[in-house]
Amino acid sequence: MNRHVNAIAGRLSLRSPQRRSLEILDRITEIAPPRKDADLQAALDAIRSEFPSVTDFKLEFPLPRAASGTAPAG
Repeated sequence: MNRHVNAIAGRLSLRSPQRRSLEILDRITEIAPPRKDADLQAALDAIRSEFPSVTDFKLEFPLPRAASGTAPAG
């Protein structure tokens, strides 16, 4: 098991279901490391190979205005 998962689970005193969720998140980031230029379909296919119940990425997170190359209005 990943030492970071163990450290987080221990520090937060996670119950079994919470720890399992953290372990799943850890595994998903191994299968499909988060990247700005990620091929989302390839990542989804890789995740589905191990977690068949995954059907889609539910949320899209907008980039902050400054990260998209435009300055915030002020």
